[in-house]
Amino acid sequence: MTSQIDIIVGANIRKTRKKAGVTQAGLARHLSITSQQVQKYETGVNRVSAGRLLEIANVFGYSTVLPLYDGVNNVQLCDAVVMDLAKHMIRWRT
Repeated sequence: MTSQIDIIVGANIRKTRKKAGVTQAGLARHLSITSQQVQKYETGVNRVSAGRLLEIANVFGYSTVLPLYDGVNNVQLCDAVVMDLAKHMIRWRT
């Protein structure tokens, strides 16, 4: 399920990529993934893992993922972390 954070992060990836003059195919080559996967990240269809997000940030010269979270407020971020934790706890119980 796509969350608002996934959409915001994806839009920030797209904005950063375009500002750098990099195509989806070019970013995909840097990450050893398909351009279709980049498109899914940018539209929020697929959630970007923490490790992959750091790889993307590094491609654009960032040493942290924080610029890619621009526009996400702390409440949204905390809600997402709590929801992910709850999902994992449910899986652990079953």
